[in-house]
Amino acid sequence: LDEPTSALPAAAVDRLEGVLRTLTGRGIAVLYVTHFLEEVMRLARRVTVLRDGRIALAGAHRADVDVPELVSAMLGGRPEQPLRRTRTVVELPPPVVLSGVSVPGSLTDVTFTVRAGEVVGVAGLQGAGHLTALEVVCGRTAVSAGRGDIGGRGLPRSLRGAVRAGVAFVPSDRKRYGLMVDREVWENTTSVSWLALGRGGVAPSRRELVRRTVELTERLRLRGGPHDVVARLSGGNQQKVVFAKWLATEPRIVVLDDPTRGVDVGVRTEMHRIVGELAAGGAAVLIASTDLAELTEVCDRVLVFVRGRITEEVHGARLTEHALAVAMQQGASAAG
Repeated sequence: LDEPTSALPAAAVDRLEGVLRTLTGRGIAVLYVTHFLEEVMRLARRVTVLRDGRIALAGAHRADVDVPELVSAMLGGRPEQPLRRTRTVVELPPPVVLSGVSVPGSLTDVTFTVRAGEVVGVAGLQGAGHLTALEVVCGRTAVSAGRGDIGGRGLPRSLRGAVRAGVAFVPSDRKRYGLMVDREVWENTTSVSWLALGRGGVAPSRRELVRRTVELTERLRLRGGPHDVVARLSGGNQQKVVFAKWLATEPRIVVLDDPTRGVDVGVRTEMHRIVGELAAGGAAVLIASTDLAELTEVCDRVLVFVRGRITEEVHGARLTEHALAVAMQQGASAAG
């Protein structure tokens, strides 16, 4: 099985793990490839780690290794820690303001802000409305009530309008919405920003676009050159191309929907580093993730949505996976 749970909800993951335990109990051998280390610790009897095409850890018994050791084997050392909770929030009018916003069937009277230099997460069970909030900020969903201000331009009516207001949007489905997989890296990374790179109304040359791409890919540590076709890159490097495309716009507001879904722990760490750098540079960052650990690692605070409403804000020492899971589940039970 190759990354069987990367796009599955938690309930389906539980069912799959039950099936695998039944199969192994019958004597069937299972070779399981995953970047979710908690799955390795739950399911595997022996673990092998590959790095750059070579075996970095060979057939270790699960009881003899822990997650930090696996991470070290995958990365060739200890991962960098993301910039977190030491950021300075700029006390200016917030770049993201929603006030009393409602969307039929999705949001009811939602109010929140994201300040410059802040990373705010949104969390909720499936259909809780937190993803709709992202779509409102990006101009992909219209509101029926309430008001907002995104980048000083009111609520955008389209993604193009949001981009003009300084919004960058990294979608969860990178192949469908974020990439032209049959084109070269430089064509993808400059697809949104190339007009801004021109001077005096003259479109930039291909050389200038490629030069800019090299700068971005070096910043993101992307393994691949500007002329590589995106479809031939790994999933993690494809996600870096999506990030590079939006970083090229020099955004004031960054909206991330499951930004590290389906990538390995090394790429995940690098993406978190970039998120921290963006916030440290004064960007307002709004992130949704199905990985609660990710929210606790990169966010200053997390807004919990239940049935279209914000029911709790979790921050500081309380910002843990357990606290988020409890808030989501208890809120859903109370609403039900």
